[in-house]
Parts: sequence; structure tokens; C-alpha cells
Amino acid sequence: MTLIAFGGFFTLLAIITDTLFYRPSLSSSVLDALRHPVITPLNNFRYNADTNNLATHGLHPHHQHFLANLPQLLGPAFVALALAPFIRSRTGIAVDLRNKRAVAALTGTMILSIFPHQEARFLIPCVPLLLSCLRPLRSRVFLVAWIVFNVTMGFLMGIHHQGGVIPAQLAIPSIVSSPPSPLTDSSGTATQNATVFWWKTYPPPRWLLGNQDNQSLQQPSITTIDLMGIPGPDLVRELDKSVPRNCPSSSSSSSPTAVYLVAPNSATYLDQFNPSSPTSDKSPSSLSLLHQWSYPKHLNLDDLDFAEDGILPTLRRVVGRRGLNVWLVTRSSCVPQSK
Repeated sequence: MTLIAFGGFFTLLAIITDTLFYRPSLSSSVLDALRHPVITPLNNFRYNADTNNLATHGLHPHHQHFLANLPQLLGPAFVALALAPFIRSRTGIAVDLRNKRAVAALTGTMILSIFPHQEARFLIPCVPLLLSCLRPLRSRVFLVAWIVFNVTMGFLMGIHHQGGVIPAQLAIPSIVSSPPSPLTDSSGTATQNATVFWWKTYPPPRWLLGNQDNQSLQQPSITTIDLMGIPGPDLVRELDKSVPRNCPSSSSSSSPTAVYLVAPNSATYLDQFNPSSPTSDKSPSSLSLLHQWSYPKHLNLDDLDFAEDGILPTLRRVVGRRGLNVWLVTRSSCVPQSK
């Protein structure tokens, strides 16, 4: 009875706190918050149960957690755990999966595998539980492999994986302030408005751009839109709605709005819009991407698709075409403005 009473009290407290936080308009009345509650776990389940919502973040096969994410997080420890039934005492590694810690970690991973969007960070709470089931008592081979694995992953994940997001965001103001000649007026003044779309990257840190509302007129006004991992055709529709259909005019009193796209160089879908690519679409009505800036130390490891493309083609694309690019989005054929 005591457990139910205190559990209900703190559950109610959490619901009221979330409601007042996510609905500030109800902050004047707790009763209003109770009439229109925000139950965060329920909303989280509803959002993740809809495949259309998860598609904007990227969809993965249901075996992603077990066959890709856990090996990525555990390295040689995953091999030891997977081979636990065959490991004997002479290896110097003691493995015990018959405990509540292992059951909690494995069942949690199985439940998370139901949802088609699967990122390795979701399994971080399972890592200490599984590592606690492993004791490398006298195995030098395991200890060496463990050190090499952590150094390699620290270099790979700490420097290269999505490593261009912050440098790109820091470079955006200077890129927008010095656009190509089509986006300057007759006096040579650069556009004051820019919309920057981010695709297939981590969410860009908007705070690095400063407070756009308080900037002077000499500073560009930048709108950041994170498209996450939406499908390529949806990206094109978003760009098509934003890029002006009229050609820039030097006689216009208003500054044109520039549209930029930040995306990995490994996103081969964009090749059809790159005039310098041999696979570019030569249709006069298509969008064009004009290269503005690149950061080479960027790997998009979230875009590994071994099942569809194969192992070697995927590595050639993701590693061979590493880097993060900033493109100016224009139209191959625009409509002249009437005088």
C-alpha cells in the first residue's frame, strides 16, 4: 500500500511538472494542468509507434541493435559475451549471463529492437550491465584488444563521426555573408536573409549562431531547418518550396533570400543536382547545388547500408566520400522578374 501511495504521488508530480513545462500557458492553474496532462512516456510511445515519424530520423532493420550497435559499443566484450557458452576457464575470461543484470540488458535491447529507428546511444544503459557480467581475470589478449578497441573508437567517434557539424555551423555566417554574385544587389551588398537546411547530420547547434533577433542589420539573418534523415524526394520538395522561382534582379529593392544545404558528401542522392557530377540531372527545371564549403574530417556512420548496397560499396561511399559539404541551392532555370 505504501509503495502504491508514494508511486502514485511522484507519478502525479512528474505529470504536473511536464505539463507546466511543455504547456506554459497552463502554469497559472494546476487544475488546468490536470485536465490537460502531458504524460511524457505515453507521448514518447505514441511518437515512436508511428513509422512516419521515425522515417524522418531514419529507419533501420530490427536486428540493428544486436548485430551492429552492441558490437560497436562493446567491441571485444561483445565477442566474449556472445561466445560465453564456449568459453572455458583456461581463457582467463569469466562470463556469467545468468543474473538479473544480463536479463535486464538483453530484454531491454529486445524491446528497443521492436522500433525501426535504432541508434547506438539508446543502448548506453545496457553497457555497464553487460560489462558487469564479464571478468577478464588473466587474459592479456582481451586486455590488449580492449585497449586497441577503445583507442580506435575514441579516434573514430570522437573526431570523425559527424565531426563536421560544429565547424560547418561556425562557418555558416561567413558563407552567408559572402555569397556568389547572383545573390548580391547592384551595390555589391550581400543578401540579409538565408535559410540553411541540414540533412543526414546530427542536429546543428543553433546557439553557435548567436541571437539572430538582436543582430544588427549588417549581419545576415539565418534560419536553420533540421530535416534529419527524411527521404531524398521529401528533401527536394522542401528545397523546391524555399528556393525562389524568380531570377535575382539588381533593380529589386529587397535582398534575395539564399537557400543553403548542409549534407554529407557521401549522400549520393544529391549527385543528380550537382552540375560538376557526371550523373547530374540536365533537366533545365531541376535544382542545382553550387559547392561553397567542405570539411574533410566528417564520417556519416549513421548512413551505413550493408544490407542494400553491400559491404565494400558502402565503405567506398561512406569512407571514400567522407566530408561535409555546404551547397548553395539555386534553380537551373528561373523565371525573369517583370519590370
